[in-house]
Amino acid sequence: MSFKSQMAAPCSKVACELPKGSFDKLQAEVANLHFSGKRRAALKAGEAAPDLQLPDRTGGVICPNDVLEGGPVVVCFYAFPKDDSLLGAG
Repeated sequence: MSFKSQMAAPCSKVACELPKGSFDKLQAEVANLHFSGKRRAALKAGEAAPDLQLPDRTGGVICPNDVLEGGPVVVCFYAFPKDDSLLGAG
């Protein structure tokens, strides 16, 4: 089964739970990112990440390289618009 077919059901669920038109806006932004060429600058599997100091959800600071001693680390970044336009309220 391809990755695209595996993602079809979760994407459909997310699309139904978001305000009308929001999922299409998200898909358009993903396409823009893809065609911008910026993904070529992303780290490849197995490449070392830069040493970062990031805020954690409690307001403290965490260094992913320090956490690596306990096993693999996944860092997720979320960007939100300054207004509610992506959510269909703008």
